[in-house]
Amino acid sequence: MATQVSGVGPLRRLIGWGCGLSVLGAAGWLAFGHFWRHDPDDTGRIDGWLAFAALCGQTFRFHLGFAVAAALLIALTVRARRAAVLLVLLLVPTLGARAVTYAPRPAGLGAGGPRIDADGPGLTVFSANLLYGRGDTGALLAQIAAADADVVLFQEYTPGSAAFEAALRATHPHAVVRPREDAFGQAVFSRLPFAGPPEI
Repeated sequence: MATQVSGVGPLRRLIGWGCGLSVLGAAGWLAFGHFWRHDPDDTGRIDGWLAFAALCGQTFRFHLGFAVAAALLIALTVRARRAAVLLVLLLVPTLGARAVTYAPRPAGLGAGGPRIDADGPGLTVFSANLLYGRGDTGALLAQIAAADADVVLFQEYTPGSAAFEAALRATHPHAVVRPREDAFGQAVFSRLPFAGPPEI
């Protein structure tokens, strides 16, 4: 005669409900981060918080996948099958989205898809996060010069970052500069003209 261990049934239901609610919350957060579009000219407080939440949904999608994998192991351990199915589905847009970037590509195919001409001219891109404008201007300008960068991208570009614009305009005359006091200020400096109007 089989006996059921006391507490396993309620624990399974509790974990199942917890996983189900977590999956719904995580899926909603990921969808919000993917579909919500932030207007860089809107500096309202509520808009800023929504933009930050959307940015986190995009930035930490891969990290969320590890939490989902851990929850999946727990669900499998207590045999919460329905919760496990939901968690597997959530692995697709989290860890799965990053896993496909490691798939082998045909020779000459770039990470973004377009074919790269190995014999054609190269383009050097330099990107830096200025940490709310606290980046070391002299050190970064020295790195940009050493890299001989054709395009320079800055994130967290604030009004206090104006020294970069003054230094780069002579060598990188094509620029879009959107300083902000929060984390969403950006700037792009290029030696080459833009193919179309840049969208921040």
